[in-house]
Amino acid sequence: MKWLDEAVLTAPVKYIGCNPVYQIDDSEDVRLAFYRLTRKRDHKVYSWFHKVMLDRDRNFITVISKTVVHRALRGCHELVSVMLIEDLIDELGPLIEQRRLIEGVYIVSRETYQAVVGLIVNGVQACSALIDLQTATEISTELFSQITETPLPPRPAESYFWQNCEWGLDRRSAAKFVTPPMLVLDDVRNSDNVGAIMRTAFSFGIRSMVVTKTTMSAIGCRSARTSMGAMNFFSVYVAVDLVETIGVLKAKGIEVIGTSPRARENITARPTKQWALVLGNEELGSSDAVMHACSTLAAIPQVAGDSFSVSVAGGICVYELMRDHLQAQPPGAIGTGDC
Repeated sequence: MKWLDEAVLTAPVKYIGCNPVYQIDDSEDVRLAFYRLTRKRDHKVYSWFHKVMLDRDRNFITVISKTVVHRALRGCHELVSVMLIEDLIDELGPLIEQRRLIEGVYIVSRETYQAVVGLIVNGVQACSALIDLQTATEISTELFSQITETPLPPRPAESYFWQNCEWGLDRRSAAKFVTPPMLVLDDVRNSDNVGAIMRTAFSFGIRSMVVTKTTMSAIGCRSARTSMGAMNFFSVYVAVDLVETIGVLKAKGIEVIGTSPRARENITARPTKQWALVLGNEELGSSDAVMHACSTLAAIPQVAGDSFSVSVAGGICVYELMRDHLQAQPPGAIGTGDC
């Protein structure tokens, strides 16, 4: 089925589902401000838009490439807009139709797309999405799959992004909660590490993270790309005081497992999923206060050295903790990637 024909592209506005479609030929169009990567930005314009975003308590992240956008459209977080070339409409149209975007769909030429992002891309990768990664507000001990979706309200018939930014209800309710099993990232500050941790943990069935403000600042376009879209399925809770938050987790019956090469016991599988794994800063690890707050400490057995990166160590630990559950999966089973 053709989602857009020539008549649609020449019209000022059409719709995919309830989402308006705009043909944009000017790479300097202000609606594309957040799609411009750092070296291509007009920083004065971007700073103004960024201030408006912060004033309205939003957290916009640009995701790039067809795979990552595909997962964003199936993910747990609200979508502001999608920018893509016409050739990808047939493929992504059905997914776009199932979502309610705050602003809409922007159709651009390949040349305009490249001018906006500042990268040479092949046709199948010429798409981006702007997501609003709203952080979780509650810690729950329910299984992730038991948290149901909230019905979506009708979309306003007319909107313009900066006038109607408050309309932001296209977010699945699962994103409002963090549930065990979960990760706790204590000042992990490298975007690539955060993305790699998300990608591996997602594959093993993790969907929730508690992070410090330092780690939250590392969650962005780069980590989204490194995670290959796994970020779109994570609920993220920002801990103002991590020691206090660990206390809350323990009070809810969640075992908090700190990681340290000096721990006296090795990381092993847990009979339940009521656990949270703490991964510390790349250079310093976790603070003594955080380590003392944990229920237990565990190490990865090694022949020599302690040279695992935090992303590799996190992958090994999550696999070990989930081993019993993963071994119950049929041989060769591959997940769908849905929430």
